[in-house]
Amino acid sequence: MVIDASGNHMYLANQTDNTISLLTIDHSSGVLTEVMPRTATGGFSPNQILLDSGGTTLFVANQLSNTVTALSIGSNGALTAPTASQVAQIGSPPANLALGSGLLFVAAPSFSQVFVYSVSSGNLTAVGGSPFAMTDGVGSVTVDSSAKYLYVTNPSINTTSGFTIQYSSSTNTIGLTPIPGSPFSPNASTA
Repeated sequence: MVIDASGNHMYLANQTDNTISLLTIDHSSGVLTEVMPRTATGGFSPNQILLDSGGTTLFVANQLSNTVTALSIGSNGALTAPTASQVAQIGSPPANLALGSGLLFVAAPSFSQVFVYSVSSGNLTAVGGSPFAMTDGVGSVTVDSSAKYLYVTNPSINTTSGFTIQYSSSTNTIGLTPIPGSPFSPNASTA
């Protein structure tokens, strides 16, 4: 679940009926009230959701359909079911999502890959050069807000890999260069 920046709306993934619930939050009591109807995700078994910083798009990872969808958000918090250009097929269950500077990064552990999509007006476009194979596996991804650095957990060797991102919006292509010293191991002596 996620809460918007205003603190007025909560979005909740419903795996059993493949929808997202919109709930309003009463600021004086904290009581949640669902606003019906629920919005279909365009996929099956949604579990990870991510809200963009502008509060205009909700991204959903659909585990059983191996898709990621983008749902547009209206000024009143209402969601709009995705169009075909707002659904991306990745061919493997998406594990987690990260967003930075108009780029959506999707971890696909079954394939040990990271998929990248450019986002414009809620539409998802595959970025050239993606997906990226992660030789040490991938558990989750995160990216800084300017999309300069990508970090990937490597569960098979208990490390985190870091990459510098080279993205060209004019050609919608991306490259990754390992950060010197990557992969990084947790240092037990500093804990």
